[in-house]
Formats: sequence, C-alpha cells, structure tokens
Amino acid sequence: MNSHGISNAHKNDAGAALVITDKNEHFSLLKSTLSGLFSDMIQVRSLGEAVMKTANRQVGAVFAFLPFSDGKSIDDAAGFAEKRSVPLCVFVGTELYPETAYRMKGRYAFVLSYPIQAAMLIQTANILISSRIYISRLSAERDSLQDKITDMSVINRAKLLLVEKRRYTEEQAHHALEKAAMDRGISKRKAAEAVLHALGSG
Repeated sequence: MNSHGISNAHKNDAGAALVITDKNEHFSLLKSTLSGLFSDMIQVRSLGEAVMKTANRQVGAVFAFLPFSDGKSIDDAAGFAEKRSVPLCVFVGTELYPETAYRMKGRYAFVLSYPIQAAMLIQTANILISSRIYISRLSAERDSLQDKITDMSVINRAKLLLVEKRRYTEEQAHHALEKAAMDRGISKRKAAEAVLHALGSG
C-alpha cells in the first residue's frame, strides 16, 4: 500500500496519468500530489503533443490545464479523452469555471478551478481511477459479448446451410457441428466456418 492507501495492483490498473500543460509548476503540483496513484505521470505541453505521445501508449486519465498553448479548445480535449475511453479532469480559472462546467455537462469530464486543493485533487483522481477501471471492464465485457454474437451468427448460418443443402433437421445440424468440432479439436465456430466454405457460403 502507498501513502494514499492504494495497492500496487490498483496503481497498475490506473495506468499512466497524462498532464497537458505548458507550465512546469502545474505538472510538479500534480506529480507531487498524485504520483502515488498512477503507474506514471507524463507531461505534454499541448494537445497536439498529447496525440503524438500517446499514439501507442495506454493512458488511464487525462488532466488538462486551460488555456492550451496551441489554441485547442476544451471540446478538443474532451474528444481526445473520449476517443481513448479515458476520464478527463480540466483545470480552469475561477472566472471560466461556470462556462466550462456547462460545456462539459453530459460529457465524461470533471472541471476543477484554481487554486487547486490537494484533498480535492486526490479525491477526484480516485474517482477517475475507479471510473477508468469500470470502463475497461465494461469494454472487455462488450468485446466478449460481440464475439459471442458473431460466433452464434456464423454457427446459425452453417446450420441453415446444412438444413437447406443436406436436408438435416436443426438438431442434426447442431450435432454435426459439435461432432466436427470435437473430432478436429477446433471451436464450434471454426467448424461452422468450414461448413460454410465447403457448401459455398461465407
């Protein structure tokens, strides 16, 4: 466990924190406060640099300080985070807080104003981490479900082909695919794909 009460496993699940700011003092503040929560802290000075540096790297959360040095907007930052399915925390001056909070309503983003309080920062970061882990699990479940749906589609097409061209009953087609999969040591989907290929469909 670290000083924030976070286990190393949880810290690794959190991934790296990407900090978008051209001011080193901003990055130093976040690093000193949050480094115990994330596997790494990465500073980039613009949204454009963020896109390049994270093209092949997993990011767990994005912290962005407005305004951006390259003239990009808060909507660009939100789009960047949403494209990568990671939560976003935006820091703005007090005078910009109401407008920014309104623009981020309904989007997966937190908005905090200066001055930044350490306790609020840690609490927000923990929410981001929990949210990121939850999103990752949902994404994995969605991918698994999509694979199952695709499997069933291929298998059902093969069954229909066996019924139409071999005059099997639905039960016979079902058993034929199971037997082919077992005999050849392959998945039922692979057996179904072989049937589709052999009978001229797919």
